[in-house]
Amino acid sequence: VNHVPERNYVKTPKDDIFKFEKELKRLGINATIRREQGSDIDAACGQLRAKERQVETR
Repeated sequence: VNHVPERNYVKTPKDDIFKFEKELKRLGINATIRREQGSDIDAACGQLRAKERQVETR
């Protein structure tokens, strides 16, 4: 989960993500960890759209 200030969500630490992936694979479940892109310009996972909506509702 990416950081969402309004909801007090924080990004999962990478070590935890890799541990989870390892456990899934141990259980025979295929797992892919996607490379993070766009967070430096607020374009990851709808962040830019969320900012646009904040402006629209003001």
